[in-house]
Order: sequence, then structure tokens, then C-alpha cells
Amino acid sequence: MKCMECGSDYLQKHGTLTEHDEYVGEWQVHDVDWLECPACGDVALRGDAAQKSAEARRRKLESLIADYPMKSFVLETEAAELLGVSKQAVNQNRRIQRGFVYCLRRAGRNFYLKESLLQFKETGDGRFPLFEEEGATEAESYIDAEAGALGIEPQKLRVVGGPCREVSASDFDSASISDKQARYEYEESSELQEG
Repeated sequence: MKCMECGSDYLQKHGTLTEHDEYVGEWQVHDVDWLECPACGDVALRGDAAQKSAEARRRKLESLIADYPMKSFVLETEAAELLGVSKQAVNQNRRIQRGFVYCLRRAGRNFYLKESLLQFKETGDGRFPLFEEEGATEAESYIDAEAGALGIEPQKLRVVGGPCREVSASDFDSASISDKQARYEYEESSELQEG
């Protein structure tokens, strides 16, 4: 069979296939057969392999959505109010049913991710990347810079003080650090304390 992208011949492969998309990142499908183009890397899945891949992606998507705190979700009534439609219109909207708004189903009820609903209202597509790209986050970069300035290892630096709360990368931008008056404490390892 010829590759639909470049016209080269596909090669038959078997094993664990790693796939990626812009919303859930990477997922793996184990013990499948697929066709792969040696020239451009295009992958073609057939029947059972395509179903296994779709199921693995669905599980990864649900897991990423479930990682959000429950306060980030709204029920159908509030979703309808945010969109300016009835509850029935939310439930019957084909784009929402097809996953254009991130939703969790728990105890027979739909919980819609509020951020996704607001984006859907503006653009008609409430999907956005739910995973972090490889590499340092803004918070990690800030901590690395602070540790470098102090001449210590980044993993020995931690934010202390104040009540426990959820922390996001935006908490670590330079403007918000001075506002929150965050301070740092150097965690000495037992090796340093002995010496």
C-alpha cells in the first residue's frame, strides 16, 4: 500500500505504537499492527488497531480532565446560563456531544469544565491542550533561576509560608512573586548537616 502523504510504500509494523495529538499529548497502544511510511513517518491504522488507539486516547483524555479540581467544573444548569441557552440545548448540541467542550460524567451527571465552556462560547471550540509540553514550565524556570542566584541546587529550594493552596505556574511570574511576598527556605540534606 502506498503512503497517502508522500507516495512511498508503507512497512508493516507490530508492537507498541506511540501516538500524539495537540489536546492530550502522547498515548500508547500495545500489541497492535500498523503501517508506517519509512520516508515521512505517516502511520495508518486499520480496524481493531484504530479502535484500540481511540480507546487509549479517550482514557488519557478522561484522566487529564479528571486532574482538574472539581471547583473548575459546572453542572448543566450553570453551563446553560454561561452559554445563554437552555439545558436541553446544552445536552443536544452536537459539537458539545462530540467533545468540543471538556466534560466529566460522574454519578449520572455531566460536569463541564468552565474554561472550556467559555472558550466554546467565544470560538465554537472549547478544546485546548490539557498536557504540559516537555521541558521546563514557567515555575520550574523561575525556581532554577533563583537557585542559581543563591548558588544551590534547584531541588533544595521550596516555597514556604502561608496556607497550603493550589499553585500554578502563573504564581511564579516575577510580578506575582513580589505581590505574594513569597520567601524561600533552603532544605539542607542530612549530608550537609553532618559536615
